[in-house]
Amino acid sequence: MEPIILSFEEGPKFIDTINNGFSGKIAEAELLQDMYETQRSNGKYIEPVELVETIGELIEAIDMKELNFDQKGKTPFRKKSVPKKQVMALYAINKICSIANGEKK
Repeated sequence: MEPIILSFEEGPKFIDTINNGFSGKIAEAELLQDMYETQRSNGKYIEPVELVETIGELIEAIDMKELNFDQKGKTPFRKKSVPKKQVMALYAINKICSIANGEKK
């Protein structure tokens, strides 16, 4: 997803925000689950519902001239045209899952 997003206007800025700042707020799986159950953040870590809300806010703040990503050649999606904001959301949610499951931040 990252190479695709980097081709979007504001894509590099979005990737930078996710990888440098946002990702540091994601806890590992066990703590993330505890925070979900209590609906409370813990120190520098943000509880899951707030993480998803933050993703939405980051994406909605991006002004895009072209709303869709039109795929060519070998494609990661079944549809030929996919909303760019959905691609960005998918990337961010995948980042949460990867970090929670032990990937480096």
